[in-house]
Amino acid sequence: MDSVGYLKRIQEEKLESFLKGLPAFSLEGAKGVGKTTLAKRYAQTVFRMDDETTASLIAGTPAILQEAAKPVLIDEWQTVPSIWNTVRHFVDDDMSPGQFILAGSAVPKKAKLHSGSGRIVRIRMRPLSLAERQMSQPLVSLAELLSGDICVRPQTVEVSQQEYVREILKSGFPGVRGIPDALREEVLNGYIDNTVEREFAELGIEVRRPETLRSWLKAYAAAEGSTTSYESILNAATPGQDKKPSKVTTMVYRDTLAALWILDPVAPWLSEGNLYANLGKSPKHYLVDPGLTARLLDITEQRLLDARGNVHVLGNQAKTVLGRLFEGLVAQSLKVYADANSTEVRHLRTSRGDHEIDFIVEKGDTLVAIEVKFSPHVSNDDTKQLNWFESFVPDRKVMKVVVYTGEYLVKRDSDDVVLIPAACLGA
Repeated sequence: MDSVGYLKRIQEEKLESFLKGLPAFSLEGAKGVGKTTLAKRYAQTVFRMDDETTASLIAGTPAILQEAAKPVLIDEWQTVPSIWNTVRHFVDDDMSPGQFILAGSAVPKKAKLHSGSGRIVRIRMRPLSLAERQMSQPLVSLAELLSGDICVRPQTVEVSQQEYVREILKSGFPGVRGIPDALREEVLNGYIDNTVEREFAELGIEVRRPETLRSWLKAYAAAEGSTTSYESILNAATPGQDKKPSKVTTMVYRDTLAALWILDPVAPWLSEGNLYANLGKSPKHYLVDPGLTARLLDITEQRLLDARGNVHVLGNQAKTVLGRLFEGLVAQSLKVYADANSTEVRHLRTSRGDHEIDFIVEKGDTLVAIEVKFSPHVSNDDTKQLNWFESFVPDRKVMKVVVYTGEYLVKRDSDDVVLIPAACLGA
């Protein structure tokens, strides 16, 4: 953290390399993830396109962008979609690196944009990962695990379960984290309200029944970490209703929320050109931030922690919810780390449901298989699926990992499973 409270972002390294080698690139992601804050640290000139005066000036005289000191940040560019094509044409004429940074979120449905392929490269930004929140010094990196050769020195990490719970509820949106606890819930409620009531309309999509969209989003949040069908999500959102929204309508909900970067599912491993039989093809459901999931489900610190700050002894259903929220926190962080390593996070579930791996990250011949446990302890039962997966792909190098809430970073002698406290895993 620097002198004004800025938390260093993992994507900075990629951004800096793009500035040195590319004429233009786009920072994309949900509102509030820190795109503008990051880009302004590198820009010499900033144009905010959500300011009507600025938007009108640039739309009428786009040459101003060429004449301004570089790099030029064009913030909220999607409010004037033609700017994308303008920048593309500028880049066609001049491929000098470090000219334009476009920052924005979803583009209106009717906007006609050239793909920008070969000219404008995209960088995805997400809320702060656990490593970026600086809960602990990263002691193991995903890059090391992906190398297939890692030496683990046993260490102790002093991060409690209570701290993970509070991190879930604080969210990873940089501007939300510093808000007093009593007001944070209201701010996140406002974020959800804005998504439902304004952002769909800004994209030119009419929502005839906002309450149904809100219920669908809540049902999706309740399915966090599962492969529940979209039909089941709809049924959970509209219990007892004879006239449910059509499949077309709910798919518009899903696709628009994905375009707004609110949904951030994990795709199945080897879903295309499946080399192995009997693997499920459904995505695993996650929102962009587990803090939003908790808010949609009205989960508060009081529901999760007792008066002494200890994790409640919860019933099975509540335990499942807490475990899924923690899994969502790990998923969100893993996606940031995977992006930094130019790869993606997947999951595995057999079609019969008898085998499941929470997350798989693949690079070259190495597969990092990850189980997530909201527990300070790991048993042999917790590693069975990892050991099964290693035997399932005997021709690949498999790094077996349990990410958990315990205090010990260690590699087990019995089966070479690496136990990693969530706070000490980095990119």
